[in-house]
Amino acid sequence: MRFGKEFKKFLLKGEEPVGIHKILADASGMFNFSVYAWKKGTYTTSSCLRTPSNFMKTYRELQILNANVMNIYSPLALLAAQWLFMAVCILNIYGFIKLSSPFDIIMGVTAIGLLLFLVVLFTILALVEVRSSEVLRSWNYQRQTKILKTFIPSTTSVRVYIGTFYYVDQGMVLMMLKFITECTVDLIVLH
Repeated sequence: MRFGKEFKKFLLKGEEPVGIHKILADASGMFNFSVYAWKKGTYTTSSCLRTPSNFMKTYRELQILNANVMNIYSPLALLAAQWLFMAVCILNIYGFIKLSSPFDIIMGVTAIGLLLFLVVLFTILALVEVRSSEVLRSWNYQRQTKILKTFIPSTTSVRVYIGTFYYVDQGMVLMMLKFITECTVDLIVLH
């Protein structure tokens, strides 16, 4: 096996090179992959974790966990937080534009903070559905077993629901910003 000059220097010094994967055979003949990332720790996995049966079991567990969390937070907590933060953001933007006191700067900073919070939170929640779809799509290309061929089409992606009627996606974040802008403009025009 050929090694570069830098790798030979690491070997001579006895140091672990950053980002190099080491393959070690364990007692069962399977391979463990140890990744040394930024020398902070060793992360080990085995090839038996990347089987279709383990994927199906883990994905179903994730769906059950998501359903339980959505039963608790979706009907009230996420919906109320979204509408409350949007209303406070609209009023703070309106106050920042209309008021002429030192208090308007505080309202402007609060509005920017709430806007950033809403955009970041709901973008992250929208990425849950995107990542889940990517995982299903990647396993769909690998259709090795008959059970996997039936499992993938019957499975839906994991989504974060707001209330009972809609879920968070990237289009919803843009619609939320559009709503905040329209309501702020309506308040400014009316008063």
